[in-house]
Amino acid sequence: MLATAVFLSFSILQAAIPQEDVSALLRECERNIEAMPKRMLDYGWTEKRTERRFDRRGEVTKETVAFYEVYPVSGTARPLRKLVSRNGVRLSEEQTAKELKRVASALEKMEREGRNNDEDRKQGRGKGFTLGILDFLRACQFTPVRRERFRDREAMVFDFRPRPDFRPEDFSQEVILNLVGRVWIDPVEKFVIRLQARPAQKNYPNADRLDDNPSLAFEVARLSDGVLIPSLMQVKTIGKARLFNGAETYFVIEWSDYKRFNTSIENYKIDPPKEKKP
Repeated sequence: MLATAVFLSFSILQAAIPQEDVSALLRECERNIEAMPKRMLDYGWTEKRTERRFDRRGEVTKETVAFYEVYPVSGTARPLRKLVSRNGVRLSEEQTAKELKRVASALEKMEREGRNNDEDRKQGRGKGFTLGILDFLRACQFTPVRRERFRDREAMVFDFRPRPDFRPEDFSQEVILNLVGRVWIDPVEKFVIRLQARPAQKNYPNADRLDDNPSLAFEVARLSDGVLIPSLMQVKTIGKARLFNGAETYFVIEWSDYKRFNTSIENYKIDPPKEKKP
């Protein structure tokens, strides 16, 4: 369940970055992303989750916006989420008490079982999938495109597609075979700060353009203390369920208001993502 001067032309960028350097950069990104969960244990944060339902004509029939308080738990990839409000209405005292009881029960179960997302992926096929930035870094081949500014930082931009020799290890990774995408990498921090993917044209003739409303997207932002943290995940597979292991859903998760448990982090800003209409 979980990162982003002078602009150079495409030809200059291609000449400046040999493939071996690209591979080394991607390996550094993998190592830095693998270290992120441990750093996240020092923080609590707020989660905004937007879900939409659609009719057969593709029109929105229902939208739910919920806010949660989120706390990571050592030994598991799943943090605790406590519901605070839904559609702008805060929980009543009675509802809050029930939610606290649910969270306490969930914590006991998580500590007892110690399960993580990787184990969940191997439980059975079913519908749905679990993918993150690391899955794409390990499964795809990357082509340099350009340099550009992304959220006030210089970024190297790459297009990607599955490697010809990629063999999925589970049903979630099979989804990657149907996708192509683009990734933004901070060359100083050696960290993915945005990744987006959409169905490959051969698998979905009516696929969106690469930069237009991607099916999957992840973003990473920087706190004032320099720590890189997740800030956005979106999954939009309406009308494309056959390419996403039967999952047909729309949700956008935005993480913000990060605070250390032992000291608050102040004077930082994470620009909210500009959500496009489906």
